[in-house]
Amino acid sequence: MENEPDCDLYRREEDAFKIIAPKIKEFADYAIDIYNLAFALEKDLYGQPYGKLPDIAETQLIILLRITDYLRAAVLLATRGYIDQAGTLGASIFELAHTALYFSSFPEERRKWWNSTSLIDSTAVKEEMPKLLGKTWYEIVLTNVDGDKKIASKEYNIYRQLCWMKHSLPQLVSTLRINWEKKTVSLVSAPYYDETAIYNGSFVLFHISKLAELVIQSLVTSFDTKFSNELEKLAPRSKNLAEKLASKNYETA
Repeated sequence: MENEPDCDLYRREEDAFKIIAPKIKEFADYAIDIYNLAFALEKDLYGQPYGKLPDIAETQLIILLRITDYLRAAVLLATRGYIDQAGTLGASIFELAHTALYFSSFPEERRKWWNSTSLIDSTAVKEEMPKLLGKTWYEIVLTNVDGDKKIASKEYNIYRQLCWMKHSLPQLVSTLRINWEKKTVSLVSAPYYDETAIYNGSFVLFHISKLAELVIQSLVTSFDTKFSNELEKLAPRSKNLAEKLASKNYETA
């Protein structure tokens, strides 16, 4: 068949999945549980009379729908060795999540988001996020953590690392291999499943899951729901995974 990848790529993808998926299984399972919870919340709200939900909850629900789409795709990519691509989606999830959280503090600002014309007016630079809100992403994050600069810097650094993957910065994404003995060069493409890929995959899945969880938490506090207990059940797992990631002890038995 024309335009079909060669068999070697299929083989490498199969090999990558066999190697990396078990190594990051705990993080992938956590992400899966988060987006399943999001889907359950969305299903529970389906068919609600228009206007019953608070305006801010309606907006956040729309954003959560997009986040769950990206989160699902990121899991599929990361467990198959396409780590940088998962991180690229992660950068978008970060922006979406913090946009949703920002609207909790400034619900009136969501009108600017709703009425943005940047899609149909290429000159409307100020209509694009985050300029639309007159903020930088760091300023939005700072608002979302109640002005705590230490927490904001830590959170924003996660975004920076996701953007490094998105922009394929050489120090993070090395595709060039040099054999100095033979004086030859080669280009290495995804899928990746070395130790760096395993760590980066774990990093991406954990943090984008936490971002989605924050939006769910914001939603369930907007109205009565049965999902608060489900979020509480996830807390011990989240803490355990955070500790594993910090110690780089991310491999499962």
